[in-house]
Amino acid sequence: MNIYIKEMKGQIKTLIFWTIGIFAMIFGGMSKYGAMYSGSGGDSINQLMESIPKTIRIVLGFIDLDLSTVEGFYGVLFGYVILMAAVHGAMLGANIISKEENLKTVEFLMAKPVSRADIIRAKILAGVTGIFIFNLVTLGTSIFSVNFYGGDSSADRFVMNVTLGLFISQAIFFFIGTAVASNIKRPKISTAATMGIVMFMYLISIVLELSDKLNFLRFITPFKYFVIIRFIENKGFDLSFLMVSFLIIAILKIVTFKAYEKRDLYI
Repeated sequence: MNIYIKEMKGQIKTLIFWTIGIFAMIFGGMSKYGAMYSGSGGDSINQLMESIPKTIRIVLGFIDLDLSTVEGFYGVLFGYVILMAAVHGAMLGANIISKEENLKTVEFLMAKPVSRADIIRAKILAGVTGIFIFNLVTLGTSIFSVNFYGGDSSADRFVMNVTLGLFISQAIFFFIGTAVASNIKRPKISTAATMGIVMFMYLISIVLELSDKLNFLRFITPFKYFVIIRFIENKGFDLSFLMVSFLIIAILKIVTFKAYEKRDLYI
């Protein structure tokens, strides 16, 4: 419990920074929808978007979304929200494992009368708690912003489903971070290596939008597990990707525990 509390205290400042950022992103972004909606300019915005080359629309996240609806406009913002969540989750996972080694305080951690399994369990619990708080702020901000600028609460279920998908995706990136950090011998490069994986997966998600022939690659990038257009069309979660997500999380968690228990700690 002491390790869990210590880890939670250690991420408070970072968590505040990220939650302020996510609030500004969502509330500030939805304010643009409010301005557009009040001026009844939704259709003209869609026409303007159609005039932009497809490649640019894909990069900006405008593809296949109706910007005249609150769900469609929120869908554009969600592309940036999930990227922020992925970066936060991956960095949190990598740092929570390698922090003591980077700060040269690992011997104090290992001197405690607890096993490595208990240490990693407390660290993972603290990390998942941080992710939960991140998503709780995202959910609250999203529901408030969508209702405030959209004018009704009919999109609440849509926002809840999207945020649940976000939480699962962020958990995958978190465990990617813990697995990488547990296996890399040089702790100082664990965060950079993890971010390299995140950026690679993000680029793959963009490439997938350019060609339908590459759909089989969707399984290697969590950015495509919970596509927002499915929630807009009330299709819900794709069961196959939901199962793959839980399988990946379970495998990465096992890898983290096994690698950390056998790891030669860098002092």
